[in-house]
Amino acid sequence: MKNIYILFILTLFTLLLNAQNKIYYSLKDALKEPNQVYTLVLSNKNFEEIPKAIFKFKNLTSLNLSSNKIKELPKDIDRLEKLEVLNLTSNELSYLPNSIGNLTKLNTLILYYNNLTKIPSSIKNLTNITYLDLKNNQLTSLTDMIGHLKHLKHLDISKNKLANLPNSVGKLEKLEELYLYENKIEKLPNSIGELKNINKLSLSSNKLKTIPKSIGKLYKLEYLSLAANHLNFLPESIGDLVKLKTLLLNGNQLNNLPKTIGGLEKIELLSLYKNKLDSLPSTIGELKNLRKLSVGVNNLKYLPETINKLSALYSLSIEDNNLTKIKEQVYNLQNLRQLDVQNNPMSELELKNIQLALPYCKISK
Repeated sequence: MKNIYILFILTLFTLLLNAQNKIYYSLKDALKEPNQVYTLVLSNKNFEEIPKAIFKFKNLTSLNLSSNKIKELPKDIDRLEKLEVLNLTSNELSYLPNSIGNLTKLNTLILYYNNLTKIPSSIKNLTNITYLDLKNNQLTSLTDMIGHLKHLKHLDISKNKLANLPNSVGKLEKLEELYLYENKIEKLPNSIGELKNINKLSLSSNKLKTIPKSIGKLYKLEYLSLAANHLNFLPESIGDLVKLKTLLLNGNQLNNLPKTIGGLEKIELLSLYKNKLDSLPSTIGELKNLRKLSVGVNNLKYLPETINKLSALYSLSIEDNNLTKIKEQVYNLQNLRQLDVQNNPMSELELKNIQLALPYCKISK
């Protein structure tokens, strides 16, 4: 009798699990067994509003309405009280109702490619959310309430019109990825340094003129993009990012680099393309794991001898500078396979000697 009972329980569990794993792609099919609908995907249906029939799915946990023409969400959207994932990508939403904050079981909210101009303060109630994507909207500011999302790990607000960030962003203590590229941000709050778990930070194509010293507190950071801004110097604390593997600084106004750059012991890719550098610090030779170095389109007249210590270097781009001799700086780079020296005033003899010293390296000249 006991075995029959266990078998019965296992059968029920299997049926429930199968129901939860089933994905419905048709509203008509889903309405045949509304209490068994957990995941509903209704993309590309030309909906201009959310069908009222969706509220019949009392157990719905995942709803995908991407690539429709939905202009607004119903105020009673919070009737979907079990919802954990909501995807409204590529619609025509210009605002969100305050009731969005009542979907307290949400862990994923995807809203990119809409026309949102602001986020309601009620978002503070979505304390279980871990993934929030607001890319490609019309946001000019971010509510202070964003700091209440204590479990947020991924935040993408790229391709908006943000001019600044609220100080409360520093309260996102579990945040691992923050994407803010293609905005109009002129200054970062000092609180950015409180994001102790962040490993990816993208701030390219903004209007940043300075970076706060607190950036050096992001000890877990592995990827940092500051490309296409207006930076003319870096804080010395940049050298404290000991886990950084990728640093993109191309397209700025940098005149020099701090000596502390040598502290980036894990760095593999360093892009300094198109700045105003007339020299590199000798400490650059301490970057033992550097594989790709791009310093093209600057004002360099010489390279430091310590470049020769970059034993892991695979690619070196120094095109469009004022370099006449580099053989003594690169002859020992036996792992170098790509060297771009175009548009430098180097003699044919110098180029020939470089090729002899690095027979396996492809030289673009």
